Amino acid sequence: MCIRDRTLISDTISIELPASPGMYRVLLGLYDYNTGQRLPVAVSQAGDNIVGVLGGDSLHLKSITVN
Repeated sequence: MCIRDRTLISDTISIELPASPGMYRVLLGLYDYNTGQRLPVAVSQAGDNIVGVLGGDSLHLKSITVN
């Protein structure tokens, strides 16, 4: 499968929260199905959305606090 520029992919997942209180980062990463290798991230958007996240292999979506 080839993902083209501006392709919207929607998926709902559940994650288990850590038992230890603290601040945690929620990261998104995509993998090549055939090799299991993490794909690089290159994102740049205008407005109030994601801006200038270039390089690396994951995207920081949000930080959460567990009490």
